[in-house]
Amino acid sequence: MEHIVKKSKFLDLFIEVTQTITSCLDLDEVFDLIPKNLVKTLDIDAATIRLIDSSREKLILKAAYGLSDDYLNRGAIDTEEPVFKALQGEPIFIENAVEDSRIVYHEETKKEGINSILVVPISIRGRVEGVLRLLTKKPYKFDQHDIDFVSALAKQCGIAIENARFVHDQKIWLNYFVIIHQISKLINSTSDLNEILEIIVTRLPETMELKAATIRFFEKKGKLELKAAHGLSNEYLARGSLDKEAATYYLMEGEPIVILDAQC
Repeated sequence: MEHIVKKSKFLDLFIEVTQTITSCLDLDEVFDLIPKNLVKTLDIDAATIRLIDSSREKLILKAAYGLSDDYLNRGAIDTEEPVFKALQGEPIFIENAVEDSRIVYHEETKKEGINSILVVPISIRGRVEGVLRLLTKKPYKFDQHDIDFVSALAKQCGIAIENARFVHDQKIWLNYFVIIHQISKLINSTSDLNEILEIIVTRLPETMELKAATIRFFEKKGKLELKAAHGLSNEYLARGSLDKEAATYYLMEGEPIVILDAQC
């Protein structure tokens, strides 16, 4: 009888959480809703969502609820065995995080008062794209029914994220077409090259949600010369020549270059 009551409660919670997170199509709001609703609904202390970055080399914290900034900024957890296992599709339960050798940051975990942790994979279109971590400050025994329930919720989280991403991407593409049309009209209204370049570097960052943009031309002897810039300091723009950078070589060969981490 107890088992039936627990399954009924899980079903009610599953419907409640799923309806809440899948009804929202704003990506930032989805990331905010998921951990907050899971914490309140499951009566736990904290939750985080981390997704694999575009290079598929590291996890990026996307959302958190119930944890201090000090704990969240303790460092990367990519190498922790539970996270590694979860990224392979296997849910992992840690009953005593402070004493578990699989946890990297024992002191930070102890200071935060974390006791038990459940790590489950988040799949999007059948591919593991991140991890959901549930954390409690009191000893909490996640049994197999709990784990199956949270794993099912994590799949719904993946669907909610994918839906919100789709809407977000569609809005971006629509903005692209609008700005291209606007830039085309502005360009056709002037024959001043400097004005055209200024329009491009000013409007593109606004549309693509970027910090800045520059335009450089290959002048005589293949040297790059800055022609227009927006959103960058004079000190940065005057930092020196880009002619010897590897990216410049590939650009001269006609290849576009993406640098995922410019600080490395």
